[in-house]
Amino acid sequence: MIRRISILFLFLAALQVQAQTLRHTRDANVQKESKTYRHYTEQLARLVQQRDSAIHNPGVSKAPSAYAYRIFVPATLYNSALMRLFSPDSVMLRDTSLAISRVADDMLVRLYAEHPEKVRQADSRMNKAGTLRQDVEKSLKSDVSLAAKVKNVNLGPELDGDVVLVTHKPNFWKFKGSVSLQFTQNYVTDNWYQGGESNYSGLAMANLHLNYDNKQRIQWENQFELQLGFQTNKSDAYHKVKATNNLIRLTSKFGYKAVSTLYYTGQLLTWTQLVPQYDNNSMNLRSEFLGPLYVNLSVGVDYKWNIKRFSGNIYLAPVSYNLRYISNADLWSKHGIPQGKHSLHDAGSSILINWKVDIWKNINWQSRMYFFTNYSYVNYEWENTINFVINRYLSTKLFLYPRIDTSRDFSNGVEGRSKHFMFKEWLSLSLNYNF
Repeated sequence: MIRRISILFLFLAALQVQAQTLRHTRDANVQKESKTYRHYTEQLARLVQQRDSAIHNPGVSKAPSAYAYRIFVPATLYNSALMRLFSPDSVMLRDTSLAISRVADDMLVRLYAEHPEKVRQADSRMNKAGTLRQDVEKSLKSDVSLAAKVKNVNLGPELDGDVVLVTHKPNFWKFKGSVSLQFTQNYVTDNWYQGGESNYSGLAMANLHLNYDNKQRIQWENQFELQLGFQTNKSDAYHKVKATNNLIRLTSKFGYKAVSTLYYTGQLLTWTQLVPQYDNNSMNLRSEFLGPLYVNLSVGVDYKWNIKRFSGNIYLAPVSYNLRYISNADLWSKHGIPQGKHSLHDAGSSILINWKVDIWKNINWQSRMYFFTNYSYVNYEWENTINFVINRYLSTKLFLYPRIDTSRDFSNGVEGRSKHFMFKEWLSLSLNYNF
């Protein structure tokens, strides 16, 4: 029994020794193969580098080297590779056209020394076999002429009558636009604990662009904006429907390119409202069509950019003329016009910034910032529209519009109301159409 156990232990020990031997042999083979592969790739990279150097060097022939094929065909013993070992390097360096052959010889000699078992033939055997074209005794010639066998062929244009060349002048004008309708509904019962009233509101918007660009130095951009919104108001005894948005605006810029994205620019900016506006529960008129009418003329520089999802422009006008006109004498004092005059003229500086940012795939932010000062008062407005796109025709829009005007007091004598700061906001579902 003891003898059998001893034999079993010896057998297990022999198996363990055999397994370790096999493992060491496998690791050695892997390391050897890895070393061979690494050396092959290094030499191949060296060959490619040498080839590129030979091609771009004016002293080296640009024709492909006939020696490079030797490292890609089955391993062969070449006498030229062995003879080069006994030749001084200076001899090889005199002929730069053999630079690729020298690298190939280095790789082959390394192969002969480390893996002689992979070399199965010598170049002497290949020389006895001859070249590949020795089996072609004579060149083949074609006795068939297709053109001679085709009769009555009209090689001219297949057109009747004279050919008239018509050229079209390129169209440098581009027209685009968008219209939208927005609706909001709010219902509150008469006994709602917080108070309030039901109402309906709607807003129509149109934005039209007509631009000229001759693709050289001249650009003329025209933008027409229209906003008209109404809301029902049951608590107002005089006006059951009142205007909430009331704007018509035209922006025209003519630019002459100074550098790639910078233009010398002249701008016309004018805006007014469409329908009359009244105070709550009163027939006191606050504004009307052309009352007031704002006109701004300026000269400056316009910088434009378009960086991936962020595009826009900055217009800086150090010279700016501002006109405020009102024909109705009842509105003079409400809009800062001196008594007895229909207009107010100011000179100063203005800035206009427009940009659009694609925040997400279906979310974008459009902004317009306008600033004017005559160095005694400031007029600043910032329009922001965040558009949440549902599909091509539906979207939800959030509009934020802070405004500052220090030219007059807007509190109307109400205690706690800001004199110069105003703010407008709306959120609605919109039907859109772009063209």
